[in-house]
Amino acid sequence: MPDNGIWNPNRRSTNRLVACSDGECWACRERSHACGSTPQVCERRREVPAPWRSVPFLRTGQRPRAAYLSLSGTATHLLSPVDTYQQRPALDPDNAQPGNGEFPRITGRIQDVKTDPFRLDGLSALVTGATGDIGQAIARALARQGASITLLARSVDRLEALAASMEDDGAVVQTAACDVTDIEQVSTTAERVQSETGGLDIIINNAGGARFLANPLDINLSGWKKTIDLNLTSPFTVATAFGKSMVERGSGSIVNVGSVSGLRHLPGMTAYSAAKGGLYSLTRALAREWAHQGVRVNAVAPGYIDTSGWDAFDKAEVEESAGLKIPLGRWANPAEVAEPVVFLSSPAASYITGSILVVDGGMLS
Repeated sequence: MPDNGIWNPNRRSTNRLVACSDGECWACRERSHACGSTPQVCERRREVPAPWRSVPFLRTGQRPRAAYLSLSGTATHLLSPVDTYQQRPALDPDNAQPGNGEFPRITGRIQDVKTDPFRLDGLSALVTGATGDIGQAIARALARQGASITLLARSVDRLEALAASMEDDGAVVQTAACDVTDIEQVSTTAERVQSETGGLDIIINNAGGARFLANPLDINLSGWKKTIDLNLTSPFTVATAFGKSMVERGSGSIVNVGSVSGLRHLPGMTAYSAAKGGLYSLTRALAREWAHQGVRVNAVAPGYIDTSGWDAFDKAEVEESAGLKIPLGRWANPAEVAEPVVFLSSPAASYITGSILVVDGGMLS
């Protein structure tokens, strides 16, 4: 083995740090060597390598004898061959400061383990596209966890029917008729909901959908804009209009409902795929922008969901045309999308933001 200034296992059987012969190496200047009271001195002067290379090797069962290293990579002090851990000062978590050798005190929001972290009692949630199959499942799942729900959709009749059904199950519900692609309606509705609820805690951007299937060469600009407005622009306007109070208050959760087509293109869905891909970028952008205000922003990416919109299609043909098989062997039901949405909305996900949770039965695996 080359004589390179570190412990040489062929020279001696003990862990010894080789120092220079004239007392000018970093170990000599510290006046204490890792080898103990009698340092092994080299036969000729040579430079001792950087401190992190000068730490003696450890054999199985041996206690560490290494130098403490500062963040800059230089040795702060060396220890004699005794148990390193016994030499450390007692930790004082209440007064520890970063960089002083003690563990820094953790600050911030910590979940009370005595409570159910999935419960949403006392929280107010908004669900857009609430009258669709997935929207209904999400609204009901949130209500079961104790949240009061604001149902938002375009059809007043369908909203009232859903609200009545949920109230029969014991949910606290109110409705708001609004077209999420109309910016003025969104702004006006946000002010009213803010006044009635005292401020939202959860926003579920669920409104969306593929308006058509077409070859890119056959897509006209009007169809493109409508798809982008519904699936990308409206989540932004809803998040900013309804989420303003969250940012000002310093807490809240937003979950955007996307699609696996935003991660992998499905045939005929060029505009829809582009919109959902943009939605994921928006999710990450808002998560970074609002993290310091305590607002979390995440998304789910569902695969094929067995909703009424697919009733006229043959599911096997749909899968074959997409070139994707589902390892779990079936389509999901709306509740299997709703539960991940509830999780991301809840305190159980308090350290998750900017994430895209794929719910696809393994399609993209």
